[in-house]
Amino acid sequence: MDADIRTGSQEWIDELEEIKRTTVDTRVFSEDLVNPNLLVQMLSEKMEDDAIYVADVGQNQLWSADNYVMKEGRFLTTGGMGTMGYSIPAAIGAMMACPGKQTVAVTGDGAFQMSMNELATMRANDVKLKVIIMKNDNLGLVREYQHNLYDEHYMGVKLGEWPRYDKIAEAYDMSYYECDSNGELGSKLDAFLKDPEAGLMVCRVDEED
Repeated sequence: MDADIRTGSQEWIDELEEIKRTTVDTRVFSEDLVNPNLLVQMLSEKMEDDAIYVADVGQNQLWSADNYVMKEGRFLTTGGMGTMGYSIPAAIGAMMACPGKQTVAVTGDGAFQMSMNELATMRANDVKLKVIIMKNDNLGLVREYQHNLYDEHYMGVKLGEWPRYDKIAEAYDMSYYECDSNGELGSKLDAFLKDPEAGLMVCRVDEED
């Protein structure tokens, strides 16, 4: 018997397929910085077939769910629980459980700052973690709600240029990469994924995306 029918989920799968078929994406993304959809698509294409992709909470999670193509690996996220800061400790745990598998944590600049202290855990356990930060200088999803529901009355969402991510990478002996355009995205991802050491990659995303 088909597993989907056995678990009673076929109706739900059919509903999801209909939503995907009928939904038209009208979003327009900035061409000046990194397109987050393209970032996730390119990353999923370049990651190994059995790799583990760990998404945090916020806009990065939505872009990841929309665009990540899982092959034979795993996609880890907290769903609707909203536990910002999830990706780094979850990715460390995944790497310790499956040390031979490529693992990448994808996070926003807000969520990163809620668990960047766990980079010490990474170092203490000699875990060569890869972290990609979608940096838009805001708590992006909260800002989006304030934009749509509160007439652009923004409060407590601006993060600015801090922290200095290159200094954080240096402090934890991580390789550091930056990308602020779609044109260099492919080559930067290649170098980031091929680097045998732990790595931090910051991709600049427009705050309006």
